Order: sequence, then C-alpha cells, then structure tokens
Amino acid sequence: MAAKNIDPLNNGVALQSIETGAQDWAVTCGVCHVGGGQMEYDRDQNNYSASSPTGDRYYFEMPSLAFPGGRLTTVDATAGLSATNKAELDCLLCHLADSKNGQAFLKSMGCGPANPMGPSNDKNCDGVTDPGYPPTVPTAGPYAAGTAYDMYNRNLALKNKRFDFAASLGIGAAATWTGSAMTGVAGVPTQIAEGQINALPNSKNCSVCHARDDSTPGLPGMMAMKYGYGNFALISPPGTQYDDDTNAANDKLWFELGCKTGMGKRAHKIGAGPNDKYGMSMFLASTLDADPLTVPNAGDPIANKMPDADVHDVKGMQCASCHYTLGSEKKYTGGVRNPVYNAQADQDATNSKLFPAADHHGLPYPDETVWAIDHQFAQADSYPDTKSKNNLDGTVSCESCHTTRTHPRLTDNGGPLVSPTPAHAGFPSFHIQKIACATCHIPEIYAAPGRLKYRDWSVGQYKGGFRNMLDWNYDLVTGSHKTMPMLHAWLTKDHEQKIYPFLPSVMPIWVKASPNSGIEAGSEIAGGTYPVDPILVAPVKARDNITAAKIVAAANPGFDIRLNGGNIIPLFDGFSLSDSWEIDTKAEIDAMVGVTGFATKLKLFNTMFDVTHGVAPKAWALGGSMQGGCVSCHSSADPCATRNPDGSCASHNQNYSPRSTAFFESYQQPLNKAGMGIGQYDLIKNWFALFADYDCTAMCDPTPATPPTDADDQALFNPLTGAPVTGNACLTQCTTQMAAGFDAMMGFPQGTAMQMGMFDGIAGLQGFAIRETVDGTTKGCNPFAGPVSFSPVPGQSVNNCIPNPANDPYGGMMQGVCTGAAPPVPGACTGGFRNGGPCMVTADCEGALANPMPLLYSRGEARSHFKIALQQSGSGAAAKVTWPISVEKNPSNAAHVASWDQGTKCYNPMTGAPLDCVDGGYIKTTVHANDLLGYSALQLATLMSPGTAGVESPTAYFTVKSDATVSRKVNFDGSASLCQPSTATCTYTWDFGGAGTPDMTSSVKPTFVYDAAGTYTVKLMVSNGVTMGVHTANAMASTVNTIPVVNYTMTVAGMTVAFVDSSTDVDVPLRVKIIWGDGSATSGVGGGTLTKIYKYAGKYTINYTVTDFTGAKAVKSETVTLTP
Repeated sequence: MAAKNIDPLNNGVALQSIETGAQDWAVTCGVCHVGGGQMEYDRDQNNYSASSPTGDRYYFEMPSLAFPGGRLTTVDATAGLSATNKAELDCLLCHLADSKNGQAFLKSMGCGPANPMGPSNDKNCDGVTDPGYPPTVPTAGPYAAGTAYDMYNRNLALKNKRFDFAASLGIGAAATWTGSAMTGVAGVPTQIAEGQINALPNSKNCSVCHARDDSTPGLPGMMAMKYGYGNFALISPPGTQYDDDTNAANDKLWFELGCKTGMGKRAHKIGAGPNDKYGMSMFLASTLDADPLTVPNAGDPIANKMPDADVHDVKGMQCASCHYTLGSEKKYTGGVRNPVYNAQADQDATNSKLFPAADHHGLPYPDETVWAIDHQFAQADSYPDTKSKNNLDGTVSCESCHTTRTHPRLTDNGGPLVSPTPAHAGFPSFHIQKIACATCHIPEIYAAPGRLKYRDWSVGQYKGGFRNMLDWNYDLVTGSHKTMPMLHAWLTKDHEQKIYPFLPSVMPIWVKASPNSGIEAGSEIAGGTYPVDPILVAPVKARDNITAAKIVAAANPGFDIRLNGGNIIPLFDGFSLSDSWEIDTKAEIDAMVGVTGFATKLKLFNTMFDVTHGVAPKAWALGGSMQGGCVSCHSSADPCATRNPDGSCASHNQNYSPRSTAFFESYQQPLNKAGMGIGQYDLIKNWFALFADYDCTAMCDPTPATPPTDADDQALFNPLTGAPVTGNACLTQCTTQMAAGFDAMMGFPQGTAMQMGMFDGIAGLQGFAIRETVDGTTKGCNPFAGPVSFSPVPGQSVNNCIPNPANDPYGGMMQGVCTGAAPPVPGACTGGFRNGGPCMVTADCEGALANPMPLLYSRGEARSHFKIALQQSGSGAAAKVTWPISVEKNPSNAAHVASWDQGTKCYNPMTGAPLDCVDGGYIKTTVHANDLLGYSALQLATLMSPGTAGVESPTAYFTVKSDATVSRKVNFDGSASLCQPSTATCTYTWDFGGAGTPDMTSSVKPTFVYDAAGTYTVKLMVSNGVTMGVHTANAMASTVNTIPVVNYTMTVAGMTVAFVDSSTDVDVPLRVKIIWGDGSATSGVGGGTLTKIYKYAGKYTINYTVTDFTGAKAVKSETVTLTP
C-alpha cells in the first residue's frame, strides 16, 4: 500500500511515486484478504471521498485498452471506492451453511444452452451429467441463492470494481450486465432460512481461501481442474484485455485461476481427495472404460498409498473446532453451550482474553484485550512465514489438544471435543524434545494440482494477475498425484526450538540499491548472523518491471520474452501455464539493469511457509508401520555410495533402504525414481524446467559454449517427426539413456518413453505442452489421450496430437492396426504411435488430427518457454543477483552455517560439480536437507545409519565356482548370507555384471552362463524389505576344454568304407582325421563324409580322431575285414 499521505505526482514527475492504492489493493489482494477494512473506509476511518488521504485516494491504473499508457486516477472515479460503492465485512462468507465455489459465478457469466461454458461434463450448467462422463463427477448445476456461498462470484464483483455487489453475489445472486459493464444483481433472496446459517462455520467455508476442495465442479471446459483449487477466475475473451506483448487487444482467450493462499503455499485440503485412488490413465485401459468387472477402475483405492485426507477432517472435525474465537473460552460447560455465556454482553470480561505486552519474533506488541465479537481466531505459531498478530501465536497447537490439553474446547476443559493423548510407545523421549509434531505426522504432502513454487515478478504482472509457477508430482500411470517432500529446519516456535517442516516459495523482485552499512532489509530471520550486505534495497514497481521488459524485448528479439504468453497443458485438462522464469540469463539480467532509471539488482526472496495440516494416520507418520519404522528417517535413499560417470553405482551405500524418506538428504521428484536427484531439493525448478535441463542437443552440440540454435536442433532431430538422426554416437547414447531414465521416473514399462517420442527432456516438453489456440474455444490436442474405445467421452481420440491417416505426412508410419480384439477383451495395436497399446478397433490405433503441426512447439520454443538457466552477472559486491537464505542454527553444531547467499553458489552445467559464482556462472538452485538441518559429518553418518535406530540389516555373502563341464558357466551360492531380523523373509537380488543367460531356479544358488569368457564383478543384495546387505566379488567365466564326443555312421560295401560324422563338442568347429590302417590318412570337418576305397582285401584297424577348436582330441577305433 502507498503511504497514507504520499505525493502522487512526486513533486511534478507524473506517475512515479504511487502504484498500489486502496482500490488496486481491493481488486487484487482483496480477493483473498476478505475483511472490510480498506474496502470499506479510508485510513482516517471515513468513507472514500475527495478529502481522503492522498495515499488512499490515488492509485496507478495499469495499462488497458482505454488507457494504453496506464493512468494515475482516484478511488472516487467512476465505479471506484466511495461512500456507496464499498465492500463491507460479509458474515455469510463464513456462516452460510454451505459453499459451492464457481456455481453462482457460472450463472453470473451466463452459462446455459446459448453459452455452454461450464465444466466439460456439464457444459450448459443444467446439473445433468453430459453423455459419456462418469456420473460421480460434480456438475455445475443451478442452485438457489442464499443456500451456499460462492467466493468466485464475490470476487467477480471486486474484479469489476463493483464492491457494493460483493455480498449479494457471494450468496448466489447473479450479476447483470450492460455490455461488458457489471450494472446490477438479480435474484437476491429477501431472507435466508435459519437452517442455512451455521453458528460454527464449516470447513468448506474456510476452504474458499485456505484449502483444496475436490468436491467442486471443473473449471470451464475442464473436469479434473476444479473450482475448489482457487478462489477467483479471470476469463477474458479475445479483444477485451490490453496485451503488453503486442500493445493491442489480446487475440487469445485469457483464463487465469487465482490460487488459494493456504493450498498454494501450504498444500492444505479438506475432505477426502482423489490421490490415493486411481484416476483415468491411458496406461491402464480399465480405468477408462465403463466396465466394473475390469480392474482397476477409476476411483479404486491404490494399495499402500498414503491417504489423501487429514485425520481430523476424517473424524468430522471442522476448522473452527480447533481455531476457536478468542474470548469465547468459557462458551462451553460440560460439553454444552453455557447459557450464562449466551446472556452476557459482548464485552463482558467473561467474553474476553488479555494478551500481555511482549516481543514476538522480534516485533513488540502492547497489551491487547481480545473480545469474542472481534472474531480473532486461535492460531498456531506459523513463524517464519507471517508477521501478522504474532501476539496471538500458540493459542492453538498440537500440544494444546494432545499433550498439555489446554485447548478450551476439550472435554477436559468443559468443551465438546474428545482428543487422544499419544503414548509414543518405543519412541525415544529426546525425539519429542527436538522434533515438532508436524514433522513426523505430516511426512509428505499432496500438492494437487500444484503448489506455489515461485511467483515470477521478473517481468511484472501476467494477464492481469500473477505469474504463479506451480510444482506437482503427477503419476501418469495411476492417473493421480504422488506425495511430495518438504524441507525441514530448526525453528523456534512457542518458545521451543525444534525441527519443523516447511515449504519454500521464491519471489524474484527487482530492487534499487543504495549504500548501507547494516544488514540488508528483509533478511533478519532469526538464527545465526547473516553476512553484512552493503546495500539497502527498495522494490521496483510492478508496472516498471513491465515497461523495462518491453524495452528489453524490443531491443533483443532473441530473448523471446513473452509477458502474457501461455502454454496449454493437455495432460492437465487443458490448463494454461505461463512461461518459466522469464528473466534468468546474464544477458537478460544485464539488459534489464541497463534500462535507464530501472533496477540495480534482482533479489530472490526465499519465503518459508509452515505446514500444519494434512496430518496422516499414525501408521503413515515417520517411524510408523507403513513407513517401515525408524528406518524411514535413519537411512539413505541413495543406493550408491559413489557413482560412475554414466550415473551407475560404483559402490553400494550400506545405509540405503528402499523405505527411506531421505529425511537427512531430501530428494527431487521424479528424478529420484531414476536413481537421480537424491540430496537435492530444487527451490525453483518444477517438472517442466527439470525436463528442459535434459537436452541432448546441448549435450551433443559441437559448439557447447553457445546456447543451442534451431540449426543445432535440426542437425540432430528430424524437424517433422522429432526423431533423432542416426549415425551420431553421442546422440544415440544420450537419447537411449534419457528415454530409459524417463521410463524409470514415470513408472512406464521399459521402452514406453521412446515409443512416445520422449527421446530427451525437450522432446518430452513438446509432448506435454502446446500453443494457445487463437479463439480459445478448444484446448488443442493431447498427445497422451486414450484410445476412443476406452474413453469416457465419445470421440475423445480427436484429442491426440497425431495426424489422421488421410493427412499423415510421414507415409503412414504414425498409424497402426488393431489385431486380436475380441470385445470386451481388447487386442493390441500393431505399428504406429500406439504400437502395443490396447485397442478394440483400428481407430484406436490411428491419429485423428487433420494438421497437428501448428499446435506443436519446436524444440527451440519448448526450450525457451520452460528452461530456467539462472545466471549470475558480476561477482562479489557487484553481483546483480542476490538470494539470501537463512534458518536457525543447529543447537548441537556450532559450526553450522545457517545463513548464506545462494547467489554465490554456482555449478558446472555439464558435470553438476559445485563452483564459486563468477560473472556468467550458473546459480545452483538446489539445497541439501543438511544445509538447513546443519549436522556435522560425524553426526550425519550416525543419524543415517539404520543401526542407530536398532534396525537389524541382513548380511550378504556368496561363494563362486566355475562349472567344470560347461564353458563360461559359473555357479553361485548365497546360502551363507544371514537374513535378519529372524522374523524377516529376505529376497535375494543378483547383479551378474555381464551379459548372458541366468538360471534363477534358486535365487539363493543361481547359475549364470556368460556370453564371453572373462572376469566379472558380481553383486548380491539381500533385503528384508526395509534394509539390505550387499556383497561383491569377482567371478571368472572360463572356457572348459572338454574332449569331443566321437560319433559317426560307418558303412562297408565291398572294398569301400564310408564314415558320416556326427561328433559333438562345445568348442566348434571340429576337425576329423581317419588313419585307414593301410598307411594312408584322410582329413575332413565335423559333420562331413569321408570315404576310402581299398586296393587289397584283408583286415584293417581304422583310427578315427576328432579334434575340437581348442585342440582337445578323442579317438575311436574300428576293425573291418574286406573281401572283393
């Protein structure tokens, strides 16, 4: 907010000193910060008028079609804040009995037969599921005003600056329009039934700002992306918004979803989410059909997957059960409402609570008496992510319900809530002293459909909103999200220092710097001493970011800066994402700083959001039975102690456990599934940005000093088919390794990634994202769409990005034929892009688009839109990128460096090796868990050993014996291995170290015939399912020099003797020599025929000798008597 009495003209320099005034705050921040406050009165507590303070009266209006240059205006202008156009605090937002996000909004937007803009399963919003869609998915049917609150509809009023309509639209009335101007409301109920108002708000009401709600209908044209994932939507048809990229009206549909604060930053949710169940997946045809006899079906539980729900929510508790109104502590007596409390005046001493003056996280607070009528809610200590009313911190906590039992709503204290006291049997007490409850009981989170990874302010606003980039962990095979890791750090909350979980979000902000002898403003997070920064920074205004970016883009077209460009993600229901971090390279940063009067530095603010909801059942807590017990923390997730240059294990990590959560290491999904990314948590890069790093053009480019060009791409990949060219050894190795890695990451059957054209990360991005359509009426195409026969939507195959047979420019190579189908049993596609995939008819194996090429990105475009190459410009005090990160010191390690500038940490982009940053260096965007936890090397080695937790590990051992009769055959005996604990059943996994044929009839005593003689390194891993033992030894595969087995057929006819050889030996070819007994001999080859015609009758002894390839011989004799 602008200062109260700021000079809007900045002493005559127009538009320089003010940006966000009261009205601008109301139409942006007000969509989440829903109280009256600045939407109701100015800071003198008067109605907005010409006499309001200048900081409240003026604001800068961003460029629009009417005012392309923007304008300085006042809040009492047309449709601005005024005595009559204001938004009062809306009680029904919380107290209306239900919440149905998006449904009244669709009514206000005119959804119906003439304007079918509802979700894909109910396009005309009649409440009837459209044909072909599952009936269990929520529709967008009409509902009566006054029965449920719709935050989207309320915020539609704010976005149109009709603050006076906000409350009416919120309870379900419909907006009326004159052209594009909101001019009225219709259907406002005259009264609301008593039964429609809750004294205690339910969780659905709280969720409109704070949590994911999967019970809501899909967004316009979508089904999986739901209204319950946000709280406002900006739908701008072509020609209605100012586009800074073109300085003209937008030529594409703009749809922006406003994320919820709680869900987007902390991954909160209410109700039972879908992510512990199967979704619809092209890899599991049974999830796409309507036959309940084929399993799994969409909606079936996934075995051994953490429930997608909070245990408190499952038990029927509401948010307000814990977050009670301060001052109402005596509301209940004996579990029922206290009648004396009802009768007392609102400001009776019984209805208040005194919070004495004190410092809270470095901020001084005076005495404050909070009355029940104030609606101040009990809150946890959410440090360090908030500095709002810190004096109320700790009024609710896990301990207040479960251990100290001070919560006023517990039955212990006269309230209605029953809460168990955990025994923590077998759990060492020092864990309780050092580890926060949330750390163990929220082991990971479901970030569905995504959480805020960073908010990119490097070029300012995006389509009238924020450039939010999300992070997710979607499982293509099951059609649902996987859990995601968090970071952990030592933090002091409720006056105790413990290890707490948090989720980071990064905010890059341009700043102007001036000399300062103290610590940089904004970095005074407790714990350690942050290095003195000789600058004082002030954020640059968002409108100036856009102005500078437009100047830079015009002067440098090669930068491909897109201020409002979007990418349609068909896999995510056709949702649109902005480009990744727009200004990241040294050249781009230098150009932005070089704009006269703009910024001097790019500062990355590393925010830390606490995680307090999403509590898992105790079996899923860290150390719980479903996590493998104590080994879930006290182990390593990396099977390799050291690795070879190609990424394979050079030596085994004795601390490895398949049940490890990488607590002391962290990991980056989905790389961890391919044996990579252990010990890394990327603060910036999501899947798409990570994919862009795996770029075979860059790795095989003959000129690696320069970024890849279109010519480089076209030299290595066919520009039409995307396939890699043949004959390039580097490219073949790169694409083969990457495709195999993608199969492992995604859980694909081996060879799937290559079949789908995911030859490297850039090719994967070409499949995941397509261009925005011109008119916004379709979502383009989906390269991973299921075949038509298994689709819940008739004709869905039109969504695949493959040309149809009539328009296939590749000579039909993309088309397949369905063979072996006997409905309801599917067959398999032969040939084409779905080779091997299930099918019922040949149409399932064919493409559908007449011309998909205009929708698809080139490799260069995919790289430009998604790659993040954050570079440093300058070094030392002259560095233009600063990234302060700070946590509290580990209390047991005085050497812990708890504060640092990540902008000084770089890496070699080819090898990953860490480097000190220099001008142009690539800034390391990952942290290791122990950077924050701060244990010494000795402490870490102890903590990560399963033995520290008393976990018994198997011992592996085997003997080796070369077979005496079969060449290159080796016999292994692992029976001397020890399976521990004694109650365990162990598995034996062998790595024979070479190519050949195994005989695994006995996994304990296998045999292996190697393809070639030699010495091989063999590894045995004995696992009890939690830990494992490993033994490595050399095996010699040698050639056994066995003698040939002599066989032949002899015939005698008069004076003629003939032998037809059938001798055998493993060492071929064979040679045969016959000494006929008359002083003569004949030689030949195995399998041949040798004949002798004798001159004289008589008795002869014939010696038949067979010699193998190694020289081994066998002899057999025959005696014949010949007569003429």
